[in-house]
Amino acid sequence: MADENARLLDQSATLTGLTGLIRVPNAYVIGYDRGRIQYTPPMGMGYTSIGARSSIAAAFSPLPHFEGAFSLGTKSVDYDLAIHGKYLVRSAQGWMPAVSIGVVDVGRNGPLGSGGFVVATWPLLSNRAALTLGGSFSANKGLLAGLQIGLLPCVELQGEFDTERFNYGIVGKLGDRAFVRAANLNTGNELTVGYTVPLDHYAPRPVIAPDPPKVADQAVTEAMEKVKEALVRSGLEDVQVTVTHLTDAKEMSAAYDDRMHTVNQLDGLPNVLKTMAENAPEGTVALVVKLRRRSLVMAEYRVPLETYRRYATGQATKAELAEATEVTMAPRTGEMRGPQQETSVENSSFRHVDLVVSPGINTIVGTETGIFKIGAHARVEAVAPLGRGLQAQARVVYPIGGELVAYEPRRWRNDRWMLSYAWSPYARWLTQVIVGKFPGTTSGVVVEALRPIDARSLVYLVAGQTRNTRLDNKLYWLAEYWRFIPEWKVQLRVLGGRFLSADTGIGLDLIRQYGAFELSVGIRETSASRLVRLGVSLPLGPRTQPQQPSAIRVRVDDYLEQQLRSIIVGTNYLYLEDITARELSLGPDLRTTYLNRYRYMPNSGWWPGD
Repeated sequence: MADENARLLDQSATLTGLTGLIRVPNAYVIGYDRGRIQYTPPMGMGYTSIGARSSIAAAFSPLPHFEGAFSLGTKSVDYDLAIHGKYLVRSAQGWMPAVSIGVVDVGRNGPLGSGGFVVATWPLLSNRAALTLGGSFSANKGLLAGLQIGLLPCVELQGEFDTERFNYGIVGKLGDRAFVRAANLNTGNELTVGYTVPLDHYAPRPVIAPDPPKVADQAVTEAMEKVKEALVRSGLEDVQVTVTHLTDAKEMSAAYDDRMHTVNQLDGLPNVLKTMAENAPEGTVALVVKLRRRSLVMAEYRVPLETYRRYATGQATKAELAEATEVTMAPRTGEMRGPQQETSVENSSFRHVDLVVSPGINTIVGTETGIFKIGAHARVEAVAPLGRGLQAQARVVYPIGGELVAYEPRRWRNDRWMLSYAWSPYARWLTQVIVGKFPGTTSGVVVEALRPIDARSLVYLVAGQTRNTRLDNKLYWLAEYWRFIPEWKVQLRVLGGRFLSADTGIGLDLIRQYGAFELSVGIRETSASRLVRLGVSLPLGPRTQPQQPSAIRVRVDDYLEQQLRSIIVGTNYLYLEDITARELSLGPDLRTTYLNRYRYMPNSGWWPGD
């Protein structure tokens, strides 16, 4: 996260997007829950100094004490994409400076290429000023120096030496988000505009403190029916409540499918636990929640009743709750811990059809023909649960506007139709078969398989016999390893295989979670080319859908999924981007449809007490 001693001095950024002065980065990094975008109009060349190009640039913090940025050059350099990064080695303490190391211009075309730097920043005058000293090496060699002086909370003077010459400028700050900088460089007078935005969105909901039990000695059957009726009234589907009689105690469990909280199915968990705790029959020692998807139990959450009550009322810590609870993904079914009483299944998902409305956006970034191109479609999809693990869906699209859809006929057309069936062949294994037409020109049969390795990692396999214009009746397959780091709100994805355009290769993605908003960066190395990608997953729909869905429910899609892709080697960017590391868009895949974007993993960071 940003150094707390420099909250007044870490708002502006260099031309590369890294936190700093004009061209010289300082030692601070952007806040861990923030992102920044900025624009500098075209300028002349200054290849011998660090961060010499004007551009559109953006930065965010995918890992603690680290910020990454990318910038797109101007037309004169074919809208060249470059990547930059900085790591905060230590924060400022007393007279000791903050120290950072970093790289700039990775993947930049030109005679110099990428370079590295080391800088130290001393906060001065009660944090109203900062002195930066350091050096640049590799492509840009020389001294780096900078001085920032805050004349007022909203005005800052900047002066620097960028390995080549002295630059100076003045920064105006609008609140704690926007800045405008006018600067004098060797290329003339330049203006930079930047905006910082908080990225956290739809954070996990807290546990709700239950009221005292309504009837302390009520019969087990009466208690189960009360819980079932309350959960059905709240909009949950396929609800069933069970009480298991142990030797000298009881466990109460509730199984349900939550299509009311479609953005995050765990949003309904606090209210379910509260309802169960308030109506648990005498002698209940544990609450068990079974989260279903298409009647399949995807995750099981078990918590001692007394521990839950103590935590909900502030008498127990998160660590105590986490130690006492147990989360199992894709649990074994059919086993009984003792004699059971259970209710009927109420409010079936069958015959509840969703009409899902969403935008479809295609983009091309940083090619030889332009800095950015876009095409937009309107999309409407019917999704119908047909039975246990079985679902049918079909989608139509209509071109709205943009350069990439300018020549498409203005009519509705079928974009995809699929029939999918999922099941769990063994404990902790989840598989799915999908047959139909996928987005674009691809059709075929695809099989997915997933298994957790431990509480923080899993393997995922997908293979399909597909047919399209590039891969006719040939095998598409990918093998993936996922690693979860909840304390950093990060997921790592390592993959390899044969992609949709018949190119083979490997890739790495780093996915940073800001609540329900996800931002990812990745690289692909295939037999076609090398590609970098920036992925965005933004919640679109409301956090809570209507409580009583009708037979046909019209709603906005849960997420907008968007990728910005750019080739970083080669010359024919448009052609190479189109055939490099293309992955099949499945729609009802295991990650999103069944496993709540992997939030059902035991250490996902989304369960109570995580």
